[in-house]
Amino acid sequence: MSLKRAKTRRGQQHMEGREPKIHENPKSILYVHGTRCSQLVQSAFKDLHSMTRGQSKIFSRKRELRPMDDCSVLESMSSKLDVSLFVVGTSNKKRPNAMTFVRMFNHHLLDMAEVTVEKFTPLHAYKGVEKPAATNKPALIFVGHCWDHSLEFKTMKSLLADTFRGPIVDNIFLAGIDRVIMFAAEEPKIVMKQYRILLKKSGTKLPLVELVECGPSMEMTIGRVQFAAEDLMREALRQPKELRPKKVKNIEYSALGDKMGRVHMQSQDLGTMQTRKMKGLKKGKRKSGDVDRDSDGEQGAAATSDAE
Repeated sequence: MSLKRAKTRRGQQHMEGREPKIHENPKSILYVHGTRCSQLVQSAFKDLHSMTRGQSKIFSRKRELRPMDDCSVLESMSSKLDVSLFVVGTSNKKRPNAMTFVRMFNHHLLDMAEVTVEKFTPLHAYKGVEKPAATNKPALIFVGHCWDHSLEFKTMKSLLADTFRGPIVDNIFLAGIDRVIMFAAEEPKIVMKQYRILLKKSGTKLPLVELVECGPSMEMTIGRVQFAAEDLMREALRQPKELRPKKVKNIEYSALGDKMGRVHMQSQDLGTMQTRKMKGLKKGKRKSGDVDRDSDGEQGAAATSDAE
């Protein structure tokens, strides 16, 4: 396949923006309707879009999509629109109210998972609760042992975290965390709920935290899962050299995170080392009287031995 060069300045800027970067652009999400998309799934898409506003779009026009059978249409849309995440809504007699979470890498299918929506409560059903800001970064909580023990749920956890994690930030302001998205799993069920975080006075430096359900909420059943190929996943997880931490010689870290260093030194002569100066260790000149006294003592000792 031959690549055409951009002829205009605007086209060149667009192509430069699509090139690989050390820090990639935030992942964008596209909600797409299949040939048949139930009203329940369409309502769910509207509320999910409001939760991920700023990084997501909805394509309401229906398309002939069967992600589990053929993903070429989604790969083509990913290349044209520079989209990394898709949520496809379909509905048929065998699998009604289905949503398929699809993830791309380099505009090729990486992995995907299908869920069936059994119960959905929209945002407008929760009255009297202040809605959180959609552009703020949420806190994600995964409850249940299934997320870490089942391979299907591990893939689903990764897809949900990629979809709802929000913008990537370096620092977090406490007052800016105003919502929690919880995913509770009990095989094969998944329950999703969103809570509003209220910070109240507690009489101490730390505020009292209360959670109020603000919607939407959804009950799903996990269905078919397509896992990522090992070589493609290895390539997707590879980091550029510029982001890899530089290894420092002779420095190690313990299991508790303590920093330990090793120092190499040459052999030292302790006789020439400068020590603390003390009068008892000083080498001074002896007086002549002390020498005579010592000699007299030696002569007296010799005379005594002769007398004996």
